[in-house]
Amino acid sequence: MAVLLMSVVVDSYSYTLIKIASLKSLIIPQGEFLKLQRVSDLKKLVSGLEPYYPGLSTAFQDDEPNIIEVEKELYMVFYSIYEKILGASPLQLQNFLRSLLYRYEIWNLKTLLAGTLANMDRSTIEKEIVMKPEKLLQRQNFMKNLLKQNDIDHILRLLKKSRYAQIVQRGYYYFTQTKEIFLLEALLDKNFVETLHETLSDYKGKEKRIFSNAVDIIIQKYNLMLIYRSLRNNIPKELLRQLTMPYGSIFTPEIILQFSAAENVSDFIKQLKVFIQNHDSFKKIDVLKKGSDSDLITHFLSILNKSISHKLTESNIADIDSSTIKRVLSFIFNKENEIYRVLGLFVKAKYNLKD
Repeated sequence: MAVLLMSVVVDSYSYTLIKIASLKSLIIPQGEFLKLQRVSDLKKLVSGLEPYYPGLSTAFQDDEPNIIEVEKELYMVFYSIYEKILGASPLQLQNFLRSLLYRYEIWNLKTLLAGTLANMDRSTIEKEIVMKPEKLLQRQNFMKNLLKQNDIDHILRLLKKSRYAQIVQRGYYYFTQTKEIFLLEALLDKNFVETLHETLSDYKGKEKRIFSNAVDIIIQKYNLMLIYRSLRNNIPKELLRQLTMPYGSIFTPEIILQFSAAENVSDFIKQLKVFIQNHDSFKKIDVLKKGSDSDLITHFLSILNKSISHKLTESNIADIDSSTIKRVLSFIFNKENEIYRVLGLFVKAKYNLKD
C-alpha cells in the first residue's frame, strides 16, 4: 500500500531523538499511577492526569466526565502527540507511523457502519467519529463523504472506490444473513494487520528489522483476541481459520491453527495456559491465578505489550538511528496502552470498584 507523505520530512533521526525525549514526561510513572488508583473523585482524577494529558482539565471543567467522553479526549491528546512525532520523523519512520494510523480510520469506519446498521441517528454517530486520524492521513474527505450518506446502500456504493470495498461487501452480506456484525468488524481488523504486514516490503535496513518485530507482536495479539472473540460468538471454525494471520514468532501458524480448533472458550484458555507454562519466554507468568477467562486474555495481552516494549528497548546506544526508532515506537505503544489503564481508573472511580 502506498502511503501519502507528510508535507515536511526530516532527514535525520537526531531531531526525532530530541522530540521524543521532550515527550517522555507525558508517560505516567508507575508510582504516580499507583497514587491515581486511590483517587475516587472523578474531577480530582482528571486534575491528576492533566500533566500527562494536557488539556484534559479544560475539557471537563464544567461537567462531570463520562467514560465515553473521557476516552475521546484521551485519544485526542494521543493524536496530538502522534502528530508532533510524525513531523519530527524521517521518511521511513514517518511512513510506518502513518500505516499504524489506519487502525484508527478503521475504528471510525466500524463506528459508522455499526451505527448505520443499528439505525442510530446520524448526529449521534458523528459525535463518535474522531477526524484527527483522517487529517493525519490526509483523508478527511473520505470520512466526510461517508458521513453524508443517509443509509447503508449509499455507504456501500461509496466504499466501492476504497481499499475496503470487497471486505465490507462480504461482511455486510453476512450481516444480512445472520444479523451479526462480527464478521464485518473482524474483516476490517484483519485488513489493518494484513496491510501492515504487506507494507514491510516497502522498508529496508534497520527500519525494516525493527518494524518487523513490532508488526510480529501486533499480529500475535490480533490472532489471540480474534480466536477468543470468535469462540465467544460461536463463529464457524472455517470462517475463523480464514480470519487468522499465518504469522508469528511465538504463536506460530501451527499453534494458531491448534488454538482455532478449540471447542469453546474454556478449551482455548486451557490450551493457552499449557502453552504459556511450557514456553521459555513465559514460564514465570502466573497463569493459574483465579479470575475469569477474559481476565487471563487481558493479562496475557498486557504481557505481549510488555514484550513489544522490551524488544524496542533492546538496542545498541551507539546506534543512534536504531535507538531512536525503538524509542519512538515504544513511546507510542506504551502511551496507547496507558490509555486503557487510565480508562480503568475512571471506571473504578465512577462505580466505586475495589482492586
